[in-house]
Amino acid sequence: MTKRLIASITVLISFILLQLGFAFVPAEFVMQYNQAVRPLVYAALLIFILAFMGLDHRPILKKQESTLWALVLAMLYLSVLFVLGLFFGFGTNAMAPNMPVIVNNFLSTAPIFLLGNVIRYKLLKNVAKSEAIIIIAILTIAFSIVGLGEFRHLAQGTGIDFGEFIFASVFFAITLNLTVAYFAHKASFASVLIISGVYTLPPSLSPILPNILSFPWALISTIILGISLYVYIVFGTDKTKAQKYQENVDYSQHDSWIRQKLSLYNITTAGSLAVLIAFLLGAFNLYPVAVLTGSMTGTFDRGSMVLLQRIPEGEAYNLVEENSIIHFYMHDREYIHRVIEFDYNSNGERVFITKGDANEHADPWRLEQDAVIGIAQGSIPFAGFPGVAMHLLRGGS
Repeated sequence: MTKRLIASITVLISFILLQLGFAFVPAEFVMQYNQAVRPLVYAALLIFILAFMGLDHRPILKKQESTLWALVLAMLYLSVLFVLGLFFGFGTNAMAPNMPVIVNNFLSTAPIFLLGNVIRYKLLKNVAKSEAIIIIAILTIAFSIVGLGEFRHLAQGTGIDFGEFIFASVFFAITLNLTVAYFAHKASFASVLIISGVYTLPPSLSPILPNILSFPWALISTIILGISLYVYIVFGTDKTKAQKYQENVDYSQHDSWIRQKLSLYNITTAGSLAVLIAFLLGAFNLYPVAVLTGSMTGTFDRGSMVLLQRIPEGEAYNLVEENSIIHFYMHDREYIHRVIEFDYNSNGERVFITKGDANEHADPWRLEQDAVIGIAQGSIPFAGFPGVAMHLLRGGS
């Protein structure tokens, strides 16, 4: 049994024990477990692997090209998510932007994300073909186990949708880690971080990003992961007869090939930029508005960008409920306030009573449905500051 195989089995056993501990740790210690125990276990495993296997300076052939492909595939993936979100909505984000929550998520995710990928890359870099399949299988199982977010609910007997657990958690985790393992075996460390990060980090930032529901998130992610793996196998693998372990690799022969891929990358970038500009200009059903004042502080702080679902004409009565946060025009100004109550005008038509969450009193008007433009779906903190700057430059207060 080789040293790589022994190290891989050690990682698998450690991850199983780590996840079993997470399943049964008391709820009040979950944060400490994720922010202290997990990174310490990952760090200890990495030290063991480095000491047991030694350092490895062998180069990866065509690593620039693999990193380029990882960037292209990552942009493709995010563009698909973005466009689908514009047309179908991201789902309601119940969490207001909250810096402590953001910091907590970062501290829980970033260390194990980085350490885990170093461990995976160390064990799979330039591994012999005869051993690669076994190690990839072991590491895919290991990393998939620690990626099962609903495992704790299953262990504690709390009710979850088992079908969604199988697809959104198990199938997605295996597909993700199988794809990343392939990149770790064949490509550069940068490509591993790009491919792994773009699929794993956004869901952990739910206070920042609109909360995409787990099933469509897993469905879209799995489809794009499959496409990524296929494209990389077809276009990104090394077709030269150069020795993998040679000390100095000459990349000049690949310059024209790289330029072709850069052209594809530029096309992808231009397309994504065009979609982003159209979104910022309000061309889609989901549109952004910068928060210019502090009237909604605590929910949407000044400088946030609120993402709103456009309300079709005449549909406000059907779509807006009490506690909905709406975007509307009043006295030639735009507002984003919460509906706190309903009333009726002299014609017997329902009108909305609104209030900023940070204001003491309700707004001094009764809002008719024709004035309502959209309903809030989520927000991105700080992203609206360019809008605040433009407002101030135009003489606003």
